[in-house]
Amino acid sequence: MAIDAYWGIVNAFRLITDIFFREIRVSCENNVPKEAPCIFIVAPHANQFVDPGMVAISSPHRFAPLMAQSSFKMNIIRPTARAVKTIPVIRPQDLATKGDGTLFYKKDDDLLNLHGKDTHFTQQVGPCDLIVLSKTTKIEVVEVVSDTQLKLKTQLSEEAIQHQLHEDDTTYKVISHVDQSVLYEKVHERLDQGECIVIFPEGGSHDRTEMLPLKAGFAIMALSAMAENENLDVKIVPVGLNYFHPHRFRSRVVVSYGMPISVPREMVESYKAGGPAKREAISKLLDEGYNGLKIVTVNAPKYETMLMDNIYNEQGEIVYDPMEDVLTQDDDPNVVLETITS
Repeated sequence: MAIDAYWGIVNAFRLITDIFFREIRVSCENNVPKEAPCIFIVAPHANQFVDPGMVAISSPHRFAPLMAQSSFKMNIIRPTARAVKTIPVIRPQDLATKGDGTLFYKKDDDLLNLHGKDTHFTQQVGPCDLIVLSKTTKIEVVEVVSDTQLKLKTQLSEEAIQHQLHEDDTTYKVISHVDQSVLYEKVHERLDQGECIVIFPEGGSHDRTEMLPLKAGFAIMALSAMAENENLDVKIVPVGLNYFHPHRFRSRVVVSYGMPISVPREMVESYKAGGPAKREAISKLLDEGYNGLKIVTVNAPKYETMLMDNIYNEQGEIVYDPMEDVLTQDDDPNVVLETITS
């Protein structure tokens, strides 16, 4: 029944997208392994509901997408999410709460110390929690010394001291530490059964024309699953979602599948060794995933740059295929086609 529901939802989504989008072009779907369990890493992440659907209607495999638990709990989403065997993910940012009082830094104090005024750290903060000063400044707590003092994992940066903590009226948020062991167990179970999962490693949706830095979750999932099961051979498949004017009716999309990334057994053994070797294995696989996504995505600071580079013409028609490194044919004589070099 779940299988019928899955493909029924996929077909319904295909019908909707065929109406909204003028063209959905799929490139190199033959790169997807026919049998091995896969982790599809997808970027850029424009929409948490549309993007998984784009992979679903273009991939030869069914898969279980990872979805923020906050979205999974929505009444309008939950039945569909369950039908496609979605794995809910607790995102730390969804747990952020406003902290009592304000923060400040004592001049000439240890840069690992953070002080508060009218704060209740012993009640609101714990080890491994994050103190959020701004969208870009998050600091991990090592120890709660008192209601008004925290010991940090890393030293306060000069920027944080000058711009966020220069006065004693700095408000903040607290993000509680999340134990993701249940999530990894569910992912391991799916991979052990030869199934595929989809993950958006940027960590959140955005409307930029270039990728955000990737989170290491997909690398840890692949390495930890293969560390537990020596017979498991997980492939990581980069998937590029290249939208042009995604909010405009009858716009275009290119879904590009990259070459699958194999996880060498030596890398798995390094992961199992722990310590620096484990971190190096995760970092290396993370880099391979990033490089794989760079090949199948169009990264530019703004849409005008895409036009200048002849990736799209002025009508929003794609004249460059990132997977083939060649220009497609275009009958419009006003469009000048040039070879694109890296």
